[in-house]
Amino acid sequence: MPPTKAGSDPGQHLQEVNEELYKRNLDLAVRNKTLSLLRELYQISILTLEPKDLAAKIASTVQLALDLEIMGIFIFDEDKTHLVPLSVHESEKVIMAEKSLGYSLKSLIIPVGPGDSLLSQVLAERGMRQVLNLKEIWDGAIESKMAEGIETRANIHSSLVYPLGASERLMGVLIVSLNRTFEELSQFEKESIDNFVNIIAVALDKAILYQQIQIANTKLKELDRQKTEFVSIAAHQLRSPLTAIKGYSSMVLEGSFGEINDKAREAIDRVFQSSQRLVNVIEDFLNVTRIELGTMKYELTDFNIADVARRVLEELKPNIEKQGLSAIFKADNGDHIVHGDVGKVSQVIGNVIDNAIKYTSQGSIELTLTSTPELVTLAIKDTGDGIAKESLPKLFQKFIRADDAGKLNIKGTGLGLYVARQIIEGHHGRIWAESEGKGHGSTFLIELKKKW
Repeated sequence: MPPTKAGSDPGQHLQEVNEELYKRNLDLAVRNKTLSLLRELYQISILTLEPKDLAAKIASTVQLALDLEIMGIFIFDEDKTHLVPLSVHESEKVIMAEKSLGYSLKSLIIPVGPGDSLLSQVLAERGMRQVLNLKEIWDGAIESKMAEGIETRANIHSSLVYPLGASERLMGVLIVSLNRTFEELSQFEKESIDNFVNIIAVALDKAILYQQIQIANTKLKELDRQKTEFVSIAAHQLRSPLTAIKGYSSMVLEGSFGEINDKAREAIDRVFQSSQRLVNVIEDFLNVTRIELGTMKYELTDFNIADVARRVLEELKPNIEKQGLSAIFKADNGDHIVHGDVGKVSQVIGNVIDNAIKYTSQGSIELTLTSTPELVTLAIKDTGDGIAKESLPKLFQKFIRADDAGKLNIKGTGLGLYVARQIIEGHHGRIWAESEGKGHGSTFLIELKKKW
């Protein structure tokens, strides 16, 4: 404590010291409360909330912590001609004043079109502006007498308007009404309010952007669903005439309509082969639409996958031999009974063997079955072109084809392996590929459970 000056009144000096200590303690309490509020706002700002929920949490927190009469967050409507309340929190005095006047600020819509209103000027300048009375803020929204009545009854001495903006984008305004004049606020309190506004603006901007992304994603999902349904309908419509084309061309080739010369046979055979390829493409598209729409159905039973794999290999043997390749089948002595859909597992095996034929110019295609007490693994190995290691992770994605498919003149949609993975995963199994790289062949492995 500083020494008492000669001739001064010790009692007066003690009073001055106590007043100074009181001011310092009060200032320290304000700083502690403000810093605590800043921390709380930071915690709120990182929450993933809808804009309205976020604004409500922020407004109630700030209004209670700083003992504000009004804490309102308003955002622009779609036309940017009005500010609509996102959240308004008020003191008991304001609520009582509203009841007596028969009005609610929570339904307040403020016009901000081109004009000379003080609020329009604040928004145009994008800076903080102290407003002496509420009627200047709410000009055109409520009658002047109503605004004055709320001010008088709630003991509001000043109101502040802060434009809320982030990344050069103006979203709305923050309105704060105090039971003190702006001049009575300490510099620390003024700077703190500025900091609050910045945090609120960034948090609200994030919430609005997140909401917009969610809405956009919902619309995209709906468009994707409509696209999938269209593809499904189109594929079904194409399948019927193709079945007729394939059926009649097959009958012509078999001589059902009489003998045909070699030149005509070659042309009709091309029609038959092309229609078969198109049928396969359509079936891939139908399978994709079933997967994406969640309508893929499985007829589950226990079956011997060794018998299924052997049969599929036998059916494709003419294509294998036509390519000049040898077909090999091996199986261990274990139990090869698995649980699943025979038809769909056959489709997957056939798809993988067909791929092996396309990418193998010489050598062999070998099927090997191994079993454990819980699993059966089918390995389909070829001596073909192999797969680059960087291509392995993306093989089973939709519309992905081998990097050299174009060079090898190999036709395909890039859907076969995607469908195969979806079917096998629908069986709670696994399918993957292994290769030592280009020129070293590849092995596709299908792992299925015996029970699930």
